Amino acid sequence: TNGESQVYADPTIMVDFETQDQLPAIDIVKYIKCFNNIPDAGSICSIEIFADIPVDSDPNKIFDFNSGSPGHAFIQIKKSNNSQSVIQNIGFYPKVGWKPAVTNAPIEGKFVDNSGHEFNASFKMNLSPQNFNSVLNEILYLGNFVNYDIDNYNCSDFALDVFNTTRRERFVIPMIHI
Repeated sequence: TNGESQVYADPTIMVDFETQDQLPAIDIVKYIKCFNNIPDAGSICSIEIFADIPVDSDPNKIFDFNSGSPGHAFIQIKKSNNSQSVIQNIGFYPKVGWKPAVTNAPIEGKFVDNSGHEFNASFKMNLSPQNFNSVLNEILYLGNFVNYDIDNYNCSDFALDVFNTTRRERFVIPMIHI
């Protein structure tokens, strides 16, 4: 039109950059030991599972290969009794970063403090102190041997295993083969 060229732009897509995989690993035993300081009698306990999709504006994208954002799932465990309260956020990551994690082989994993991590959705479940202790035992159990495997045991698998520890009706995420 009148010799002027027009520039067309695609809509802006917000992409989250996952940097917490670069944080140091936490000692999971020490990290959850603080819950022992709160008495079980009369305590209020919960677990919450969080999901962070790789591209906030497009929930159908399961990975952003340009930014390396795979999305993330993590849990929050909480116990309070009167004026005492403890909240811990736990995520599971490959120990050496994302690039080696896209191989088909399992690699060493690590647990990271995910407090302050962004999320797009969550689901909370209240627990009895007995069920809360079962959740803590499951975290300790998994912490002893679990390896990170992007297609067989990743952050979502960890979060679901822990969340489902005391559920009769387990949450299940359909498998998507990449």
